[in-house]
Amino acid sequence: MGRAGVRGDVGSGGPYAGWLSASATQARQAATQAGALLAEFEAVQAAMVQPIMVAANRGDLVSLVLSNLFGQNAPAIASVEAAYEAMWAQDVAAMSAYHAGASAVISALTPFTKPLQGLAGLPDHLASAAAAAAAGTPFSLGFGNLGGGNVGNGNLGAGNFGNGNLGSHNFGFGNLGSNNFGPGNLGSGNIGFGNAGSFNVGLANTGSNNFGYANTGSNNIGIGLTGTGQIGFGSLNSGLGTLGLLNSGTGNVGLFNSGTGNVGIGNSGSGNRGFFNSGLGNFGVGNSGDYNTGLFNPGDVNTGNFNSGSFNTGSLNSGDVNTGSFNTGNINTGFFNSGDVNTGLFNAGDMNNGVAWRGTGQGGLHFNIGTPDLTLPPINIPSFAIPPLDLPAITTSNLSIPAFDLARISTPPIIVPGLDLAAVAVPGFTLNSAALGGFSLPS
Repeated sequence: MGRAGVRGDVGSGGPYAGWLSASATQARQAATQAGALLAEFEAVQAAMVQPIMVAANRGDLVSLVLSNLFGQNAPAIASVEAAYEAMWAQDVAAMSAYHAGASAVISALTPFTKPLQGLAGLPDHLASAAAAAAAGTPFSLGFGNLGGGNVGNGNLGAGNFGNGNLGSHNFGFGNLGSNNFGPGNLGSGNIGFGNAGSFNVGLANTGSNNFGYANTGSNNIGIGLTGTGQIGFGSLNSGLGTLGLLNSGTGNVGLFNSGTGNVGIGNSGSGNRGFFNSGLGNFGVGNSGDYNTGLFNPGDVNTGNFNSGSFNTGSLNSGDVNTGSFNTGNINTGFFNSGDVNTGLFNAGDMNNGVAWRGTGQGGLHFNIGTPDLTLPPINIPSFAIPPLDLPAITTSNLSIPAFDLARISTPPIIVPGLDLAAVAVPGFTLNSAALGGFSLPS
């Protein structure tokens, strides 16, 4: 080749040298940004609350609630809950800072310039030869690349920066997919390390659109979540819309919930607020009935503790619609009533008022109203005249009594025995004794 040909080769290599220089500059920038992203990740990892601290906080809360029979632990429970909310705030702030930092790192990257496709302006024979060579062997910087515009080794695709990428426009190592930033991503559009899915930000996410690390599912924000649309941290969450740790079900917030719409710890029912409720719509602890407020009520619509009946207000009522405690009957007001509709204590009958009545309707209230003596004023009746009364003469007819016979009347003989009177002495005189002889009357 003559001197002119050498000059032509040097001239044709100028554009490629410029492109290589620009690519090297962009590679250095990408490496710098990768270091910045790693620093962001290490910072958020250090700022996150350790799971063991969360578990200890929840364990303290359970202990306080179970021993809070008389409300004496209310201040301590409030303090533990405040600490738990502070943990959430710290984690949310850390994840938000990580998202902002990662976004800033990505936005600072300059897209790689596409490889030169032609050599316009060069002599026709050199241009056509270079174009044919470029078409036959796409340009890459490195070894073992299959594709164009790769910087690194063993890439299969186009525009990759790094080693062993299978796809296009990856920045990192061992990515299977396209437009990933980081190493070991399986999918597309991931930012981070070891993500299997698409558009994840973080580490070891399986699924799509996750933010954090070790999430399984889609649209999760946090750590170790399993499900869809969850926020929090915990390795065993499953279901939809859960928030917290170790939840399964739908719409639960807290720890160990397995029902629907629960807020608290260990609830297996629906719509509960509190701890270990298995019923519906309860507010409290350990309620297995429905719509109770209090502790360990197996009945329904109770307000209080340990009521096995329903619609009670109080504690330990096994009947229904009682107000008080320890009532086994119904509609009682008081304590230890075994009958119905009683007011008081220890009533075994019905509709009693008082203490320890056994009958029915006992202990009623009676009122005695007394009045003072009344003095009536004198009443003056004026004189009045009665007119004379004229009585007519009364004439009776003759009265005739007919003759009648009277039967003979006979009497038996009457014998009177003798009678002896003893002497009677009275101070001042003496009555001597007397003897009265007997006599007989003939018949």
